[in-house]
Amino acid sequence: MLNPFSYFFDKSIKRAVMASFVFVLLLPMGFFVSSLFENTWEKAQQNMLQKHELIASAMVEPISLFLTSRQHSLQNLGNELLNMEREEKLRPKERDNKPLNKKIQVVLDQYQKSFGDLIAVTYVSKLGEKTISRKEDYKISSHIPNYQGIPLTELPPIDDKFKGKGADLFSPIFQSTISKKPVILLKHYILNEEGVIKCALFTEISTKYITDMCSKISFGDKGHCAIVDQTGHVVAHPNKDWVKEIRDLSKLSVIQKMLDGKVGTTEFYSPFLKTDMVAGFSAIPSLGWGIMIPQPKIELTRSLGTIRKNTLIWLSLGILVALGVAYLLTQKITNPINTLMKRTHEASAGYDFIQLGTIPKNSPKEINQLWESISLLLTGLQNSNKEVKKLNVSLNRDINKATKNLRSMNKHLYDVSSKDYLTSLANRRFFSNYLNKVINQNKNIGLILIDIDKFKLINDLYGHETGDLALKHLSMILQKTTRKGDLVSRLGGDEFIVYIKDSTSKTLMAVAEKIRLITEANPIKVKGKTISLTLSIGTVSYKGSNEPASLEELLRLADSAMYTSKQNGRNKVSSCKFYPRTELTP
Repeated sequence: MLNPFSYFFDKSIKRAVMASFVFVLLLPMGFFVSSLFENTWEKAQQNMLQKHELIASAMVEPISLFLTSRQHSLQNLGNELLNMEREEKLRPKERDNKPLNKKIQVVLDQYQKSFGDLIAVTYVSKLGEKTISRKEDYKISSHIPNYQGIPLTELPPIDDKFKGKGADLFSPIFQSTISKKPVILLKHYILNEEGVIKCALFTEISTKYITDMCSKISFGDKGHCAIVDQTGHVVAHPNKDWVKEIRDLSKLSVIQKMLDGKVGTTEFYSPFLKTDMVAGFSAIPSLGWGIMIPQPKIELTRSLGTIRKNTLIWLSLGILVALGVAYLLTQKITNPINTLMKRTHEASAGYDFIQLGTIPKNSPKEINQLWESISLLLTGLQNSNKEVKKLNVSLNRDINKATKNLRSMNKHLYDVSSKDYLTSLANRRFFSNYLNKVINQNKNIGLILIDIDKFKLINDLYGHETGDLALKHLSMILQKTTRKGDLVSRLGGDEFIVYIKDSTSKTLMAVAEKIRLITEANPIKVKGKTISLTLSIGTVSYKGSNEPASLEELLRLADSAMYTSKQNGRNKVSSCKFYPRTELTP
């Protein structure tokens, strides 16, 4: 029986090298061709779907920003109308004054014109009176929109300062009774200083910006972009009839995944193109919307077939060229090797791995050069290994030193970001983050807000260094009079705040009174002068329950109690109880 290995390797080194070149060339090519036909579709599909998913994810930010900008502008409009109402109350009544509703109409018209995508802006007073500004194209319409019955969803607050003060709301896509086109409704409550709803603003936003942005995305023959709202109804789609009638696509599997907040790739059947589709999709978390970038599956297989065909053509040409090059290289390599083999055939077969030994006499020049080069290479590798070991030792030492310095710097940065530079107490940011976590754990909370009486006078009479000394003095008293689980923080200036863990109103007042008495009994002494310190203190107690609460509300109540202490002659402790805020719907 013919042994192929004996046939090639027992005859001559030239045949063996040539066979090795061919084998090394054809083996990976065989794996490549096999992988090309077995796995290329999956990989190509995955790569293309990942691109679709990236496009869908990239559109999340501009759409979110579009609605956030309208939300922000609506809040600014609400603030402007609230200020106008306050000024109207303070202004003496005169015959030539414009009625308030006409002034509101002027402001609404200016606001509506500043945005080209606003169909209508409606102001609803607490008594239900409406003032409407329509887009110029719809001025002739006398229809008064009625937004009762339209389901609304809360929008995330633009800033933490709006938390707990009446959420902005937005609707699913619906047909405007004014423009007869698909719109989105934004609703904003206007609150007074006590957090009570005074009135409300409604604005209808055209979806043209979103549909125009979506229409610019196209690839292949029928690859496109589609967007649905939080109920699965069409916001943007190449089928204009679907957009006009606000088609419900919520039963499609890909739509259900987006409404569940998922991001990824999938396959589904398109009732629009009546074919199997592949798509990358992404949810818009802040809105509950979904964006998908679908493409007919047949387009991917068609492009893959072209890729396979072109690959096989170039692969065949590459094999022919490689075989020719392999033959030439075999000739170049085997000639000096044959000479070396002949010269060393009778030499000792064993030699040290590192030292090749003496070159056989009468060796050809090529073999001499090859032998010397290999010997030098091995010697150089030995020396390089020694240097690498030395460098590794030095590098490990430098890394350990740099790691130690980095840890020290990180600790310093943490202290700088979380502590007050003057008193080393917790700063406002650290206190806010800590208290928000405590509030979320539904625990009992007691806050003591402290303000040094006539602190500005101390700075003016004795200088800012004395003022700083007073702040440090008070911070030491606060730390000594509080427990380990409590938290003392400097809010800024001469204001301090203390969180008392698991406190009641009675214990909170006792701690506050103790702080006031100790501070009053321990004046500071500067350059032989005794400077007394007194405090105006406000407390607020919150019993963890299902009542709505926020840090901003608790701080406002504590500040109100402290202001009562100021009004009652300073050097007092006043308390304020927390009551849940109820909202009115205009």
